[in-house]
Amino acid sequence: MASAVCIEAAGSLTGGAHTITASYEGDSNFAASTAAALSQVVGTATTTTTVTSSGSPSVVGAAVTYTATVADGSSGFTPTGTVSFSDGVTQLCTGVVLSGSGGSAQAQCTEPGSAMTAGAHSIIATYSNTGDPNFTGSTSPAFTQSVNKDSTTVAVMSNPNSPSSGGVAVTYSATVTPDKRHAEPDRDDHVLGGVERVELHRHAYRRRRRGLERDVRDAPASERPHHRHPRHRRHLQR
Repeated sequence: MASAVCIEAAGSLTGGAHTITASYEGDSNFAASTAAALSQVVGTATTTTTVTSSGSPSVVGAAVTYTATVADGSSGFTPTGTVSFSDGVTQLCTGVVLSGSGGSAQAQCTEPGSAMTAGAHSIIATYSNTGDPNFTGSTSPAFTQSVNKDSTTVAVMSNPNSPSSGGVAVTYSATVTPDKRHAEPDRDDHVLGGVERVELHRHAYRRRRRGLERDVRDAPASERPHHRHPRHRRHLQR
């Protein structure tokens, strides 16, 4: 009895069933023969999937790019297939094709700034081995993307400009601007971005948008008029 050994390199042992045969060529004393087929079943290799981001924490309104890495530590193959990304229950990207070498591959997904609200976002990447018999699918642990509120600057203007005349209604305009300009702040007609009309009252002066009336009876004596144009006096007596 004699034997011979053949080693199949790991790089050629893809997942699935392999049919192995051996043939003896014979010699002057023995006839050639062929062995019955042997089925060598190669199992799929397990993978690990992880997620990183282009920066955490980020600022509300700023787009963030996530990178999923699918790796195998033993087979010698580089995983192929696709990756899908989700933010909580919201699907972000589906079927992103992996690219890489040396036993690991990457896929990327960008979450738009419009979806980046303040708070914690739970990002998960799921690897699908569709078309690749060498690897099992895998899902990453949740990656927490922290999104901070953007700082703001408030500017106030008046009309008419300061200083204004006593007894004249003044309109104030407040403008709220995000410092990083990734997103616009919410608008409120009375506070943010809107105009709030404030009527200043002093000594029972009554302000009106279309004019100005003065209640002479309630005004301090020092402020009561001593000399008025006749037409103005007639107006006050009405």
